[in-house]
Amino acid sequence: MNVHDAAENILKSVHDDLNGRLYWSEFMEKQLAGYNDADAAERRGTYNKALIILIDENLCRKVGNNIIELAQKGIDANGDYKRFAKKKKTANTLERLRRIAPIASFIIVLISFIINFIIKKTAEKHAAQKAKTMQTVPKSGSKK
Repeated sequence: MNVHDAAENILKSVHDDLNGRLYWSEFMEKQLAGYNDADAAERRGTYNKALIILIDENLCRKVGNNIIELAQKGIDANGDYKRFAKKKKTANTLERLRRIAPIASFIIVLISFIINFIIKKTAEKHAAQKAKTMQTVPKSGSKK
């Protein structure tokens, strides 16, 4: 079991409770029932990490020493941690793109300016050469 699955399990349990509360020791007893000591210790650590993540994300909060309560973000997430995590990842990606967009726009404008400048210089050069050749070429039909 990974931390995200444990967070999903905790958030769903807190959300499904009528009062939006979870007694941590009772919850852990239910989750660790039937496991040997080594596996139980590993799962306990995973659930503790998941609880820390939920508290940091303001999905849950600790009320007292043994009670976990649902916070406003947890209510908004409807007890679905995976959907919350996906939304957060999408929001972070969009925020990064919003920060990068002006830089990309500047680079595109700079490249188009350089290309336009090169084309203009080349056109002027060709026009000057054309005018020079027109002046040096003698008119046909004229006698010297």
